[in-house]
Amino acid sequence: MTASYGEFSDFRPTSDFVRAFLPEAPSRLLEIGCGSGELALALQQNGYDITAIDPAAPEGPPFSKTTLEAFTGSAPFARVVAMRALHHIPDLDGAITKIAALMGPGGAFILEDFGWERMDDPTLAWFFERMRALGRGPRDGPVPASLEECRQSWTREHADLHTSKAMFAALGARFSTRMFAWTHYLNHLLKDPEGKDGEIEALISERISPIAFRFVGFPKM
Repeated sequence: MTASYGEFSDFRPTSDFVRAFLPEAPSRLLEIGCGSGELALALQQNGYDITAIDPAAPEGPPFSKTTLEAFTGSAPFARVVAMRALHHIPDLDGAITKIAALMGPGGAFILEDFGWERMDDPTLAWFFERMRALGRGPRDGPVPASLEECRQSWTREHADLHTSKAMFAALGARFSTRMFAWTHYLNHLLKDPEGKDGEIEALISERISPIAFRFVGFPKM
């Protein structure tokens, strides 16, 4: 898989994307990097036997305050899900190897993530203008004073994260691709649901480039 792999786009809500590739409940699921747990709780309510891990996970089941590296829960899982978490894990190859090992026969990895290095000039300019319109930046931070400051801030905040190229290489070594698509991301980063349609329209018209992607793969035998 390369960074130019595929031209297909998928703009469904994240939960709809995940559900499209799940087996019937009550299959066992593992979510890596569950954050505040909205997806895990929704899937639990749908009847799935889910374990959701994150160092900052909520208290109580189905959550566990741990990392993928330290996770010792019982395998196998029918699906492993990671939403915008893989780029943070220091040992990328080790993480991909462990994820594959946690799956049973017919298991699959469902991933949504982003490549920070794909932020080109038109996309950065669109992102900067959206911050100015909102009056705030990511995580409710300040709006950069200029486009150049925005560029420097983006690089500074993401330079220690894995690139999409690195993730594609690691995935390609251990997984066969079932589905790949580019998707929207900047409205999520800005907590800007009202801006979702505008971002999708800009992607469809190719005024900006996609930096986020969705992947579903089966472990290679």
